[in-house]
Amino acid sequence: MNNINKKITRVFLLVFIFSVSILGFSQTNNTSTSIQKGVSYLKSLENADGGFSEKIGEKSNSRITEWIVLALHSSGEDTSKYQNYILKNGKVEETTDYARTLMALKATGYKGKFKGISLEDKLVSFQKENGQFSQFDRGENEMINAHVWSILALYSAEVDIPKKDKAKDWLLAQQNNDGGFSWQVGGLSDSDSTGVALTALIALEENKENSLPVRKAINYLKNNIQSNGGFVSGFAPENIASTSWALQGLVAAGEKVNSSSLDYIIDLQKKDGSFFWMDGREASQALMTSYALMALNEKPFPVNIDFKKNNKTIILYINNKTGLIGSQSKDMEVPPMLANGRTMLPLRFIAEALDAQVAWESTSNSVTIKTKEKSISLSSPEIFEGRTMVPVRYISENFGAKVSWDSKDKKITIEY
Repeated sequence: MNNINKKITRVFLLVFIFSVSILGFSQTNNTSTSIQKGVSYLKSLENADGGFSEKIGEKSNSRITEWIVLALHSSGEDTSKYQNYILKNGKVEETTDYARTLMALKATGYKGKFKGISLEDKLVSFQKENGQFSQFDRGENEMINAHVWSILALYSAEVDIPKKDKAKDWLLAQQNNDGGFSWQVGGLSDSDSTGVALTALIALEENKENSLPVRKAINYLKNNIQSNGGFVSGFAPENIASTSWALQGLVAAGEKVNSSSLDYIIDLQKKDGSFFWMDGREASQALMTSYALMALNEKPFPVNIDFKKNNKTIILYINNKTGLIGSQSKDMEVPPMLANGRTMLPLRFIAEALDAQVAWESTSNSVTIKTKEKSISLSSPEIFEGRTMVPVRYISENFGAKVSWDSKDKKITIEY
């Protein structure tokens, strides 16, 4: 009898394990299938001029095209072929136009000017002394969204955001008591605006682990999750747009995505691959599908920057004393250099970038570098002009950083 019970138990366990495996695989496969269907739908909106329309057979629309390019890029599609349409047909008037167009062009890999102007410089010119990005002459004085999208667009271009601390302080001052943000100063909080504002705060290097404003924004979003996984907004029940933008903000902040929220999005997909705005109700199918794909891919705005993978990016150039930590420009006392076939970096600069502490042990002629995660030592480090230098390979191997080298520009990129 005991043997029979054991056999039954084994069979039950095998069936249970098999069922869990199938369910896990199906969930992942459902997401992948949904993304593929959404991509196919968006591609069906493409016209011969290289632009996209709101509906099949309609004239191309530059705004729709730019959103779709962001969605396709987030899905791993080659979007470089859409550069020409955007460059020719893009329209920029409001600050958000400049920002959206810049993000879309960066998603295509474009590095030049737009109709003879630098979109990056133009956005920077809109910044006020208090750090706010806005065109007052266009009535944007109280437009939080103009400020937020400017930050994300500049971040997509990987340029130094001017008056960064002031820009962050201005945005933090707009946070409501409930932890959320509105699209305008003094407005009621909504999930859409909060998700994007949260992403901008992370782009401004607000500490996502220890920041009270970040935690409050995260809690606001989580309080808006409904039992079906969807997010409500300040003006509407749960819907695709609010759910997608909220998820993007949570991903940027390092939060784990709730699978029920992904299921909610997938359940609103129609047979043709497009998405409802909310259950049984349509809005712009092109926009809703674009938002949904970015969320399913877990790609926050501006989509060409990987928030999940790269907590910090450090950019250095050989024989150049100025480097970038994130989007902030920093000067070094000595520049990176090539010595005996090795790329050597100034320890003080790297330690600051990694939030590490450095201790020098004179008796053993060694240096100890300590972060929150680990403590490592380097014996007999090289000294140049009185400064300690460490090989880039040492950084990559011991801190789990990804290091890439651009021989043309002699550029070192460290993703940590």
